[in-house]
Amino acid sequence: WDDIDFLEKLVAFMAKSSTKKDIIDLERIYVSGFSLGCMMSHRFSMERSKIVAAFGCHGGELSFYPTSKAEMDSDKSTY
Repeated sequence: WDDIDFLEKLVAFMAKSSTKKDIIDLERIYVSGFSLGCMMSHRFSMERSKIVAAFGCHGGELSFYPTSKAEMDSDKSTY
């Protein structure tokens, strides 16, 4: 399973299939979740920051513990 790809396709599908085009504002895509959904919201927001305007969640966190400065610098440049 690829949750990030699924969510990206879900947003695209909803935007394309909406009968009222003005209801979905692609500049204002928000994600939220609880527990594991919160972690998924964090990850989706980081990996697809060009899609997500903001996120908010409760009951979870996306933990990141870099093992070296090079690993942290690499991740920072990715997101």
